[in-house]
Amino acid sequence: MHQPPVLDPNRFSLVALCAALFVPACGGDTSSTPFESPSASGAISSALVDTTVTIDNRAIWRDTSGAEIKAQGGGITKVGDVYHWFGPDFGGVGDFRFYGINHYSSSDLKAWTKQQPALRPGSPGVPFGSGSWVGRPWVSWNPNDNRFVMALEWGGGGDIRNQYAFLTSPSIDGPWTYQSSKLIRRLRDITNKADVQYNLGDLGVYAEGNTAWLLYTFDKPEPNYAQAIIKLAPDFMTPLEPTPGNYVEFSGGRWMAGVQEAAGVFKRNDTYYYFTSLCNGWKSSPTRYRTAPSMAGPWTENAIVPTNPSSSDSFNTQHDFVLPIAGPTATTYVYFGDRWSNFRTPTGVEDTGRYGWYPLSFDAAGVPTINAPGYAENGGDWNLRLGATVADEPLQNPGFESDLQGWTVTGNASVATAAAEVHSGGKAVKAWGTSAYQASLQSAPITSGAAGTFTAAVWSRAGGSFNQRVLEVYVNDVKTRELALPSDSTWSRYAITDVAVPASARVKVAIALSSPGRGWTQFDDFALQRN
Repeated sequence: MHQPPVLDPNRFSLVALCAALFVPACGGDTSSTPFESPSASGAISSALVDTTVTIDNRAIWRDTSGAEIKAQGGGITKVGDVYHWFGPDFGGVGDFRFYGINHYSSSDLKAWTKQQPALRPGSPGVPFGSGSWVGRPWVSWNPNDNRFVMALEWGGGGDIRNQYAFLTSPSIDGPWTYQSSKLIRRLRDITNKADVQYNLGDLGVYAEGNTAWLLYTFDKPEPNYAQAIIKLAPDFMTPLEPTPGNYVEFSGGRWMAGVQEAAGVFKRNDTYYYFTSLCNGWKSSPTRYRTAPSMAGPWTENAIVPTNPSSSDSFNTQHDFVLPIAGPTATTYVYFGDRWSNFRTPTGVEDTGRYGWYPLSFDAAGVPTINAPGYAENGGDWNLRLGATVADEPLQNPGFESDLQGWTVTGNASVATAAAEVHSGGKAVKAWGTSAYQASLQSAPITSGAAGTFTAAVWSRAGGSFNQRVLEVYVNDVKTRELALPSDSTWSRYAITDVAVPASARVKVAIALSSPGRGWTQFDDFALQRN
């Protein structure tokens, strides 16, 4: 068991299930996404201990004793240098009875040690019985009264679909005390309007400093058709009056406005991101998002979070939360999803395992992308190195899944969608012409961290005649290396290795083309990675 922590507010952050709760960590965000596939050589950056772990997204995850990790619909809280994962202990396929809220701890997000459960049926003073639905816990340190707060969903029974329960503890390890006077049973308990009778769906919480917000779904006019954000009192349990500045509602019954759940908020730079999932029963779903300059809004309209490669169901997951992992020079943002579908079907039907964790990237406009490198081959395994001091930004839109966004294109080049013209995903870029033409592609620059060497690579194929078909690398806007590409009609990977890059340099990859006519070519899956 861990001893009660001595908390330094500058070193504490939290994210929780379905409602990412976190206190932003100190240090600037360089907009990097420090991740790589296990076979790649790109840089990964973040956090506290210098270690590299592989996130295996097609496996049953087990704790340090060898037992399966059971924390479906849970959340991760970070205290000091230790991550704490809380989640319900469900029995298995079709068994959602309350066996307890499990508690696991880890220093690297990979090796999880099971602690004493936070709650069990019959815990002193706790009304949750073994036949109850209890789920989606979040845990936060509340600096206003120096204690931890846990919020969770509790199935209501009768005509109460769901209710929100709160518990408190002086220690992350418990014991947890049920706060009976804080139970929220219907929307009227939040809004203090007796005529509001809507039932509640999923809950979540976002906390920043001394302030917390409740994120919730409710049945207006039908189940899960509306969501709202309301500010909580300093106790992190009591909703304030729904006045302007304290309350935002998303409703209207339209598909993109409503019918969603699993809300979570995280902050990147000065922008708040509000992620949700589609209400899709036990199936996985696409992830949707809004952004705003403050929790009070104004919030943008809903949009689908892109994926790379393309996936219609967030790589067979339902969004739970996004965990920002702050490092010395960058912040990694990791999408955490659950595979509820595997509780309705035996494991192995689509993806073995209950969880899928994937790195997020952001383009120049702040649009997030969920990345699953090698998803078809291994489920999207990737490496996370905690404690690195190098923070190289990812190449924006390397496979043109967002069309030409992030690229400067001149001449006779356009987006390709035909299967034969695409190496992976659904798009690539192409150039061709019956008469003479020129074309060029140039990526948005990334900013290197420490000095080092890079590799630039691209998948390509070509036919016909070319005067020039060259892969180029620019460092601080000066071309430093190039590689002439042969005309080969089969997809091949071409790379320039050992490109010397000074510290904090701007690095770009480019293509230069010139054909006297009848030359055709396609490019896909660019890479620019530290060796």
